[in-house]
Amino acid sequence: MLTGIERRRLIGAAGMLAASPAWAASEVLDRPLRVVLPFQPGGSVDIIARQLSEPMRLLLGQPVVNENRPGANGDIALEATARAKPDGTTAMIGNVTTNGIAPVLNAKRLAIDYERDLVPVSRIADVPSLLVATTVRFEPKTLGELVALARVQPGKLNYFSTGVGSYPHIDTVLLCRAAGIQVEHVVLAGGAGGVLQPLLSGDVQFGFLNVASATPLVRDGKLRALAVTGDRRLPAWPEVPTMAEAGFPGIGTNAWHVMMVPTGVPLPVLDALFKATVGAIADPGAQAAFARQSIIPTPSASLDDARGWLAAELARWRTIIRETRIEAAD
Repeated sequence: MLTGIERRRLIGAAGMLAASPAWAASEVLDRPLRVVLPFQPGGSVDIIARQLSEPMRLLLGQPVVNENRPGANGDIALEATARAKPDGTTAMIGNVTTNGIAPVLNAKRLAIDYERDLVPVSRIADVPSLLVATTVRFEPKTLGELVALARVQPGKLNYFSTGVGSYPHIDTVLLCRAAGIQVEHVVLAGGAGGVLQPLLSGDVQFGFLNVASATPLVRDGKLRALAVTGDRRLPAWPEVPTMAEAGFPGIGTNAWHVMMVPTGVPLPVLDALFKATVGAIADPGAQAAFARQSIIPTPSASLDDARGWLAAELARWRTIIRETRIEAAD
């Protein structure tokens, strides 16, 4: 269910395009658009990109081709995008890990200057996470039961993340500190799609997984949902408490997603990409698909709005990383 602000953003995006039917993207973008994705197929980035591809193709008048470039917690995709020719034919869809945390955590090892070499086109959508547990040889049915088990078996339980410094890693570190429990961290590369098999087999017991990836597995009884991030329950999962209701307020990330391009893209092209992005988000088919998967549309109001929002997010994550003292993996 959309908030009033979210609904007004979407109405504004659709109205902007309706009021300017001749914005003529084909005049400024005359070749296919390659969209670099930082994870393997199966995660929320891939799901969102696939939903936007067709409406963006129609709006741009050009093919939109998604290219999965996983590795190094998003650094490979960031560098590939930043080094692309700034002509509007290469973009990237990333999430809070790759485009909010990694640029702060990995700044010294990145071969690019993130804030200098990349520019946001628009925020796209937020995806809540479910704290999920395997149903294989694992009995806890609530977060309280998981915490109780971890307290009597310190160091025996495993939780997963997609990498050191990923938002599921940071969220679980904060949870464990608040709960006073000791559990082992298992990094499963490749984004949300890469964590599924070890989780489904019971090799790892729990962790935060975006709701778009988790939903079909919870519905099929292959995973158990213990709590949801954000400040309200999801319409699709009214029985699943929020982290605050489960006793851990302020913990858990709704993963934002963003469209980025190399710095230097001419303003008319950048404007065309912005309009195509927010127009695709407002597409009825994309809206319906997002609603089915509890994805919350959050288009930016303008290019300047996107820049200001991203700057604030980077500042916020600098504070969190400093306070948690998490360091980049070698």
